[in-house]
Formats: sequence, structure tokens, C-alpha cells
Amino acid sequence: MAIREREAGIQRACGTGDRQAWDEFLSSACQSIIRAHIEDELGGRIS
Repeated sequence: MAIREREAGIQRACGTGDRQAWDEFLSSACQSIIRAHIEDELGGRIS
């Protein structure tokens, strides 16, 4: 329950209640973090 309330608060803060947009945002953020971590490990950019 607390997670849903926190998520709802973040959505209000971001000005969107659109669940799909939120999921897409999280997905792209996670991909960016993973890509940066892998590039860090490999010592170079992934093209």
C-alpha cells in the first residue's frame, strides 16, 4: 500500500497519472542506468 501511495505522489509531482507513460519513463531510466553501468565496466561506449 505504501508503495502505491508513494507512486501516486510521484505521478502527481510529475504531472501525470498515465500509468503507461510512467512505465515507459521507468523503463527508459532503468535502461540508461544499465547501459551506463555496462559501459563503465567495459571502459567504453556501447553503440
